[in-house]
Amino acid sequence: MNYFKKNGLKVPEDIAVIGFSNWKVSALTSPSLSSVEQNGVKMGKKVIELFIKTQKENKEEKKEFKTIKIPTKICLRESSMRTKT
Repeated sequence: MNYFKKNGLKVPEDIAVIGFSNWKVSALTSPSLSSVEQNGVKMGKKVIELFIKTQKENKEEKKEFKTIKIPTKICLRESSMRTKT
């Protein structure tokens, strides 16, 4: 957001900004940063669970790929919310 400010762009009036991970610092920036909250702990646990499972399986068996959806949520803050004038 500093880049936009240095180049004469206003957030969110001229450009909206959204980040990922929803770190605590997101709420402390100015303007506060909208972000997509990813459940990193749940993702990590699932990776380890799947890894351990594959290690126990017969190495000769054909491996299957899985898609696992872990819910995310959007945290809207000032960086993407335009005020009505």
